[in-house]
Amino acid sequence: MTACNAGDANLPGEGVGTNQHPIQANHVYQLTTSPIERFQQIGIAWLKHDDWAFCQNDCQTCNVEACEESSVPGLYPGCSDTYTVSVQATGPLGPRSSVNALTGSFNGGHYFSAAGCDGDCCPPSTASNPFPGYLHVKASELVCPPTTSQSYFLEGQFVTPGETGDARFNNVSYAPIAAKWVNRTSLADCTSNCSDSTNCTWWMDSGNPASATVQEQPAIHAWKAANSNVVETVIDVPDEGRFILAALATKLVPSCSSECWYSYEYALYNMNSDRSAGGFRVRLPDDLQAGDIDTTTDPPFHDIDYHDGDGYSCPNCRCSNNTLTECNTDADCDSPGVCKQHCKGGSNAEGLCLDDADCPGGGACRAHCSGGSNDDEICGSDADCPGGSCLGRLNFDGTDWPPDLENLV
Repeated sequence: MTACNAGDANLPGEGVGTNQHPIQANHVYQLTTSPIERFQQIGIAWLKHDDWAFCQNDCQTCNVEACEESSVPGLYPGCSDTYTVSVQATGPLGPRSSVNALTGSFNGGHYFSAAGCDGDCCPPSTASNPFPGYLHVKASELVCPPTTSQSYFLEGQFVTPGETGDARFNNVSYAPIAAKWVNRTSLADCTSNCSDSTNCTWWMDSGNPASATVQEQPAIHAWKAANSNVVETVIDVPDEGRFILAALATKLVPSCSSECWYSYEYALYNMNSDRSAGGFRVRLPDDLQAGDIDTTTDPPFHDIDYHDGDGYSCPNCRCSNNTLTECNTDADCDSPGVCKQHCKGGSNAEGLCLDDADCPGGGACRAHCSGGSNDDEICGSDADCPGGSCLGRLNFDGTDWPPDLENLV
């Protein structure tokens, strides 16, 4: 991946230990054309924290001499910085929930790299997940043997402090990639035995992405590029971020001329809204009958799973080594303390916990009320806090993430 500064000012890059460095996000999308055409996100990674360090001329617009003489840290106007596989693999990586998707503001949450872990919240490497935080795609999302009905796209996005206005909307590009079922050792084609996961694995091959990259455009546009009937609506939330809603209506029986069934597909893309969106409504005709809608023949909704513990913050939690100290992250707890919540119910009621597994006997790891008549009481939702609100890792189980994550389709 190559990042180019097409602007006229330095992009900040004062090191990952500061709040003035670029954040990189990567995603994978799938376009399926049969039996129902739809566009959906299937891969997501933790964020990579970057530090511009080179005066490269891959964009063919860099004044290398002026760049090298500049004492201002960052990516010089017109210059580039290329990220090879080895560079990407070393991190550092951090959770999305610690970064403002619009401004790039970094709250100091934990991140980790090949050199080690900063804090106690770094995901462990296990036999089943040797690459925590990396770009993950579930094997169940891929089709073996691959067919022409599926196309795949890799998206790269940068969020950097200091940008304002429309300049925030051109920092994302995408390129087509191929999903191949190959031998784990030789990378030879393995589609003759799609069930052999011992010797075979999926390989996402980008080929020569530089020649195929669609610059300064989000991957959601790949759907309309493939099918001009797709309708896109750009939604800019004032002072907040951009959404793109793509929609396609397809006649299920092309030869039908009356009382026809249609498939309606929607993909909601969040480019950089930090508040994010909980959903949208589709207005239906007043005379539509219940029997006119069928959602049983195909899953009506598809989303992406955040992984390795991303997607939560922990206000009103308690430090494991000082239960009187409130904390948002482990950084608020004197080492080796960990920022935890309390069990609600079960055999470990009010005991400290990180997730429901720490609360046996039917208990649940929940937060505390903030304000109201039950201030500081354990809660599972705002309903438990009359006059207040329930704050904490309410969504640790992954069913309903907080509204500060980006790029959800």
